[in-house]
Amino acid sequence: MADTLSETEFRTQLRLATSQTQGIAAGEPDFYVPIDDPGVRGVDLCQRLHSIVTFTVGPAVTLVTGPRGSGKTSDLLRFGGQLRDRPFLYADIEDVLRPNEPIDAGRLLISIVALLVKDVARGKGDAHKVPDARSFLDRLKSALGRLRIDGFDITLGGDTGPASLDVTMRASLADSDDVRRQVQQAMKNARAEFRREMFDIIGELSRALTTTPGRLPVLVVDSLDHLRGQTDPAAINSYRSVRESVEALFADFGDELRLPGFHVVYCVPSYVHCSWAGLHDMLNIKTITERGDLFPPGLSALERVLRARVPHGETLERLIPDRRQLETVLVNSGGSFRDLFRLLEAVIFNAPQAPATDASIAGAVAEYRRQFMGGPSGLNREQVEILAQVAADSQYIPTGAQQADFEFLETLGAILRYPDGPSGYWLGVHPLLRDIIARVHPGAA
Repeated sequence: MADTLSETEFRTQLRLATSQTQGIAAGEPDFYVPIDDPGVRGVDLCQRLHSIVTFTVGPAVTLVTGPRGSGKTSDLLRFGGQLRDRPFLYADIEDVLRPNEPIDAGRLLISIVALLVKDVARGKGDAHKVPDARSFLDRLKSALGRLRIDGFDITLGGDTGPASLDVTMRASLADSDDVRRQVQQAMKNARAEFRREMFDIIGELSRALTTTPGRLPVLVVDSLDHLRGQTDPAAINSYRSVRESVEALFADFGDELRLPGFHVVYCVPSYVHCSWAGLHDMLNIKTITERGDLFPPGLSALERVLRARVPHGETLERLIPDRRQLETVLVNSGGSFRDLFRLLEAVIFNAPQAPATDASIAGAVAEYRRQFMGGPSGLNREQVEILAQVAADSQYIPTGAQQADFEFLETLGAILRYPDGPSGYWLGVHPLLRDIIARVHPGAA
């Protein structure tokens, strides 16, 4: 049968379908492939959250963690799509705050209010009950004025929707040192008043959105797990300073994070330990066993994910014709959806023409390995030493001196978590880095 698309059209469409960086992207739900085998990815996060929300009375907080690229956003949105008895709202903190800088409770609260308003402006909730989103935005502006915080430029865009909200909020909260100082000062000097002003708006939003008494709206606050800072320990926004700000947020500001009238799900880094909220893990897709053998069920699941993104009427074999080649891509993803898609993108770019050759796929893997490591100034010797120790011991516990580097490697995706270990998971090193480890510690990888 003749190809239905030209080669350029085929590769362009396939690249677009695999270049989504977040599950919230338009069209992403159409590509969703359920993976519910606990041996492949552990506990079904969607099912677990549904039980938690169903059997919880009143406002509550649930924490979700897991490696970047493990599909948290997609599963959280699937969970929201399955809720039939209450509204579901989604706030991506990266829309208004930068991931490479410390966070504070004041800016987070303002961001949540603004992003809630943004979701309301998109038509969430009962249209007959929810007032004009701009009225809530005006209330936020008035509240900030009473708190003596000025310099904000928050708009919902034109008549077509909230197009400019992200840009203007980020310009104020992330780029203005003056606004940042004012917010921090207001939280320090008038914490109770600050909380009351934000909670008045949040509480009214909940009442306007709630359609069934006792069935509170669910709000997902995504991308707090993306906060990681810079590797330079002397930088103001170093990894350690960002981590300490996140830890302080959940240790000292529980009253601010429990939002009135909502069940809130925060996506947090793996190092967050919180005594007042339950924490639930999402794991990588298991592509190898703890002994290092290939794990066919996990590889099959990743293959289904890729095939779901192939343009209609086409096949994946048009780009990757050989099973060995496909296995190379699947295995080197490490069970991370993010790395799976970026590897396929590298193949699309690297192959002079379809189908890809062994050499072009090997070149794509090598190119993505360089990107993954951050180039010549990427992983340092101490971090490679940690990876070697994890490769040798799948239950490795870092020393106090190694803790920051270990957590940074997890955030980067260099250390992966797979299901079925004694603690519910076991640790593995990303396959793209095993050759690097072998050079430093022969036999460790």
